[in-house]
Amino acid sequence: MPKLKDIPVIMLTSHSDKEIFRTCISNGANDSIVKPTQADVISKKVAKIVKQAS
Repeated sequence: MPKLKDIPVIMLTSHSDKEIFRTCISNGANDSIVKPTQADVISKKVAKIVKQAS
């Protein structure tokens, strides 16, 4: 959807396979996080994406 193309996306997955990560990125995700995770990991990744978007 063209109107949504500039919205940053972080994929949250339980899969740690690097191929899954590559697929997420190639499909438009900006980053990914493997569950379970810590709040500080999420915070840092969100901050990084927000900084890149501005």
